[in-house]
Amino acid sequence: MKTKMKSIPAIGLIVTLSFLLCIPLNSGRNAITSGPAGISTQSELDSAPEPAPGAMEFVSRAQNKAKKKGVHWLVWTGTAVAIVATVLYFTIIKKPERSLTVTVGEGAEGSPAGGTHAFKKGSILSYQYGAKPGYENLVVKVDGVTAPASGTITMDQDRTLTATCGEGFHEDFTTGASPAWNPRSATAWSIANSVYICQSNISEIDWSIFNHQLSKSSYTVEVRLRRCSGNSYSGDYILLTTTGSGINTSGYVFSLNTLGFGYVWKARNYTFHENQGDSSPIQLPTISGHIITGFNSWNIVRIVRNGAAFSYYINGNLVYTFTDSTYDPRFIGVATQISSQEVRMEFDYVHVTVN
Repeated sequence: MKTKMKSIPAIGLIVTLSFLLCIPLNSGRNAITSGPAGISTQSELDSAPEPAPGAMEFVSRAQNKAKKKGVHWLVWTGTAVAIVATVLYFTIIKKPERSLTVTVGEGAEGSPAGGTHAFKKGSILSYQYGAKPGYENLVVKVDGVTAPASGTITMDQDRTLTATCGEGFHEDFTTGASPAWNPRSATAWSIANSVYICQSNISEIDWSIFNHQLSKSSYTVEVRLRRCSGNSYSGDYILLTTTGSGINTSGYVFSLNTLGFGYVWKARNYTFHENQGDSSPIQLPTISGHIITGFNSWNIVRIVRNGAAFSYYINGNLVYTFTDSTYDPRFIGVATQISSQEVRMEFDYVHVTVN
């Protein structure tokens, strides 16, 4: 429909010019056939003296020449007009188009969307992409060359645009928390000074789970955390669960406390804040010399999962390994145990890399 509308001015231009070009020809023909100069009416023509035979022959020849010249002039001029109109149509009215082939990989989002798009030659278009929650390492390429996450492209030729991400996430909390975090109590969890904070005096296990299911069962989780206040014997947890919620979920819990104990347990159909469900120990609480004890002491916990094999590291030191295929947890969360007095727990970062 747009192409038809654009062609109307071109057709109108050709018809108008052709019509105008015919006017001089008709005027010339009328001037030849109107008779001797000065005679403008039929009565005057009838009353005029008969011209000599030589004069009639001259007039006839002049008429024929005028007709031939008019026809040739009209043909050549009409051809030229058609050529000019065609050039104008295809260079100004209907510019050539260039194609943009866009590929948006899993985990990437933005515009333009994936597919093949047509743009007028020379047009400039804007693009912008980002990583969805649960993905990182956005890579944007224009014609196979790495480009910024947002910018412009000049469509002077056919081009390609790709946006891809790697699965995983690096939550440093410098610009807030991702909307993918699903906290047990929104009022208990907050961001301050680039750390994720749980502060509450309700006796329960308060949790927040990153609501993105990893696509693979091999990944690495690293968390930097510290307890600032509360009970020294209460545990702080890294959760590997089968759902994006701490309600009626299953998985594995990696724990430590400020007294230096580390331990691992398995949960089945467990609701953490109610401490309800089935649980069984995998590693009983054991003093680890690798835990930095006391309040306000930062510790780094790293968990490496390769299918059913799990490795537990504290501050870069391997403290426990086990194999268990009961569950396939692909959600990552953090939690803290609150017992009778107010607790402030801080998480400096949560990094998840899919192996």
